[in-house]
Amino acid sequence: MKKVLLGLWLFFVAAPAQAEFEPANFSLGMGVSTLGLGLDGSYRFNDMFRVRLNGNYFPNGGLFGMIGEMAADEIDDRGDVNADISANQYSMGLLADVYPNSGIFRVSGGLYYLRHDLTAKLTPKPGMDIEIGDTKFSADQVGFAKGEVKWRKLAPYLGIGWDTGDWNKKGLSFQASLGLLYSRPTVNLEANTDGLRNELNSYANEAAKYMGDLSELYCGKTTCSPGDVGGLKDILNDYPEYAKLVNDLDAALSNPDTFAKLLADEGYKAFREVLDSEIAQQTSDMDDYLKFLSFYPVISVGLTYRF
Repeated sequence: MKKVLLGLWLFFVAAPAQAEFEPANFSLGMGVSTLGLGLDGSYRFNDMFRVRLNGNYFPNGGLFGMIGEMAADEIDDRGDVNADISANQYSMGLLADVYPNSGIFRVSGGLYYLRHDLTAKLTPKPGMDIEIGDTKFSADQVGFAKGEVKWRKLAPYLGIGWDTGDWNKKGLSFQASLGLLYSRPTVNLEANTDGLRNELNSYANEAAKYMGDLSELYCGKTTCSPGDVGGLKDILNDYPEYAKLVNDLDAALSNPDTFAKLLADEGYKAFREVLDSEIAQQTSDMDDYLKFLSFYPVISVGLTYRF
C-alpha cells in the first residue's frame, strides 16, 4: 500500500510542481469500492478527456480474505484438518476517461496491476486423513496440501462513471463508477510427501536387512554371487506374482542395499502417480469452476477535489 501511495504522490504531486497546469485541471480523490479503499489523482486536458491514476487496498485480504476465513472455519469444524488461509487484494490502475457530451457522464478504459490471490494450507491432524479428489491419504503419507489461486497481474478495465460539478472550477465533487476487470484466475495445487519418503526409506533399510538374511540363509553368506541363485530363480518362476523379483534377484541378493533403495524408489513413484493424478484432476476442475471469476465487478463511490 505504501508503494501505491508513493506512486500517486510522485505522479500527481511531485511532477505537477515542475509543470504549469491550468487551474482546476488537476484533482485528487478518495473513495471506497469493490477493490478496497482507494486514492486517485487525475489531470483533465479539456472538457472531453482526462487521465487518472487509481490505487486501491483491501485490509486483511478483502473479499478473498473473508471467503478464506469462512472456508477455514468450516474446515476447522470438521476436526480432521488444520486450515491456514491467507489472502491479498490490492491494485493500481492507469485509466483514460472520455466525456462524450462534455458533461458529467464518462466512459473509462485502462489497465490495472493486480495482486489478488488466495492461499490455503491444509495439514491433517495426527492419525487423521486428508482427502484429495476421490482418494484419502494419511497424515504419514501427506504432511500437508497447499492450494493457491492467483489472478493475472495485468487486467484490462472498461466502465462508465459520473462526476458532478464543473470540471474547470476548483472545489469538491462526487464521483461514482461501474465497470468490469478481466483477469483469469489460475490454480496451483501441491502436496508434501516428505513423511512418506522417509517412511519408505525406513522400509528399504528393513528390506535390505531381510535380503541379507535371505542371502545368508540360501548362499551361506551375506551376499550371493550370480551363480548362487539359479536354483532359487527356478523355484520362484513357478509363481507369476514373483516374476519381477526373479528378474531382479541377482541385484537383490548380490547388493541388498541398492535393491532395497530401488524398491523404495519404485514404491514412492507409484504413490506419487496416484497422488499427482488426483492433484491434476482437482486443478482442472477448479480451473473450470473459477472461470466465472475472470470478470471482476468494480463499483466505486467517492469524493474528488479539483485544484
